[in-house]
Amino acid sequence: MSKISKSNKLEHDEQIIAGIKAGSSIALDAIYELYYPSIAHMISQNNGSEDEAKDIFQEAVIVLYDKISKGNFELSSKLKTYLYSICRRLWLKQLNRAGFGSVDISGYEDSLADNDDIEHHQELDKKFNQMEYAMNLLGETMQNYPS
Repeated sequence: MSKISKSNKLEHDEQIIAGIKAGSSIALDAIYELYYPSIAHMISQNNGSEDEAKDIFQEAVIVLYDKISKGNFELSSKLKTYLYSICRRLWLKQLNRAGFGSVDISGYEDSLADNDDIEHHQELDKKFNQMEYAMNLLGETMQNYPS
């Protein structure tokens, strides 16, 4: 077990969120320092480049920033899990657009999830798989229509 307790992790996430609300660049720097390496690893292991990982992570941070700025953001998991889920979804969409079809990147959640987040992360993974299946069906349907 790490030296940081669960309550300290929660406080750390809350500090980052409060920093983003206050417009602190230190909070954004902390997000990149703490969470980018695992995202870059996941993307590089799944047909992605360092530049693509940076782009995906940047998009995820923008989503987070927008949600926090609008005031309707409620963190129901660790911030790391939240950002990972956004990046994973964005990367799957990019792979689909690039024609890679169905790519399984579920094995990389193990390097991210803590024991108390596994169930939540598995539920998100199930939803992402359902969404990916529906997108593939939609793609097949659209291919059958004449242009």
